Amino acid sequence: MCTRLAAVAVPLALASIALADETGFDEFDPGFLGTTFESGGITFSDNLQFRGEAPLQFAATNSTGTFTGDPAFSPENTMNSGLWTTGTGAWLVRSHQWIATTGEMADHASVELWYNSGADWDGIHVYLEGLVGDNVVVFDSFIHRQTAPKYEHARLEISGVPFERIRFICRGVGPTGDRDGILACFDNVVIEMTACAADFDGDGELTIFDFLAFQNAFDAGDPLADFDGDGELTIFDFLAFQNAFDAGCE
Repeated sequence: MCTRLAAVAVPLALASIALADETGFDEFDPGFLGTTFESGGITFSDNLQFRGEAPLQFAATNSTGTFTGDPAFSPENTMNSGLWTTGTGAWLVRSHQWIATTGEMADHASVELWYNSGADWDGIHVYLEGLVGDNVVVFDSFIHRQTAPKYEHARLEISGVPFERIRFICRGVGPTGDRDGILACFDNVVIEMTACAADFDGDGELTIFDFLAFQNAFDAGDPLADFDGDGELTIFDFLAFQNAFDAGCE
């Protein structure tokens, strides 16, 4: 279930054409992708297998031998936090955290993942978070539960509140003392802006009231007024808002 942590007084309209960046990691040959890589207009970074350790390389691996026939899977590859194979079997690798961004504000994101259902990670909380600066403004989550199958599928999705980047992250302690991670692989990461950002009061029109709503949010220190996505409220947010207003909404 998606939970919103911040909102303006009047919700943003969701009527304009969505501008989406999306990747299934299928343009890569199986192998390591680096500690930072770009795919489908999305930049991935901060790949941690364990909390507090140095980032590791991401990897892409052909998973057709494991997930073909699963409607959530787009052949051929999945992404994981550090291992790959020349075969076609999926690798579910320990993941504590990774971060992704398009470099622009967005208000919708989703991730498909498969995770090991073993007992070591039972009770771990798994999150997809939308961030503005270091602040979590929206999230979706589930609790890892031990089940009979070898792996489980989950979809994490956030929407309705503008954010500048997404973070996949695990928190908690499993029954064997294992902390802050699950065995997982990922596919079909989507980050998009579905709202007309300049329609700040959400009435479907661009008017002086959008400027007033933006100014009120700015004066209140609302993260939604961070229109240029740099984590600070400055004159450049006013300039970015004015540019978006002048460009109009489709």
